[in-house]
Amino acid sequence: MTPSKKKSSIKKMVLLANLTAAAIILSIIESGLQIIPVPGAKLGLANLITLVVLYLYSYKEALLVTLLRIFLTALLSGGLGPTFYMGLAGGVLAITVMAVTKQVKLGVSLVSLLGSISHQVGQIIVGIYVLGSDKIVYYLFLMIPIGIVTGLINGIIAEKFLLNIRNKQDNNE
Repeated sequence: MTPSKKKSSIKKMVLLANLTAAAIILSIIESGLQIIPVPGAKLGLANLITLVVLYLYSYKEALLVTLLRIFLTALLSGGLGPTFYMGLAGGVLAITVMAVTKQVKLGVSLVSLLGSISHQVGQIIVGIYVLGSDKIVYYLFLMIPIGIVTGLINGIIAEKFLLNIRNKQDNNE
């Protein structure tokens, strides 16, 4: 590996580590806030970082950040209970849907929106098995509208962030 490739690889690794740490912090902070008056509903700010990583790098890196965030947040927050498995399913489904829809060339906000809804669907599917009740499906009637709003807001923020990064890169060249 040439020195410039090694430097680039280290720079990427450091940036991904920092973004993962930021996602963990956002996830923990968000868990402590009850901004949305629906139990378990969150703004998805940690997923905002996943979306940025997906657009800066690839599915592989975004999936890695997602998995590390979910596992480490669970360990820091008290363990691997039902919400861990639900979050894991939601996170993996969301990043997979976002990666596919990104390839179809949908806009960042629409990719975020579809990721948000997919996250909720993944959580509910696993929740049926983990909690042992199909009644949890009715929760989607509350969660989908919230997910639409938060998904779009996160998409708009990610789009502005990515535009800012691209402008800075263009100015440095």
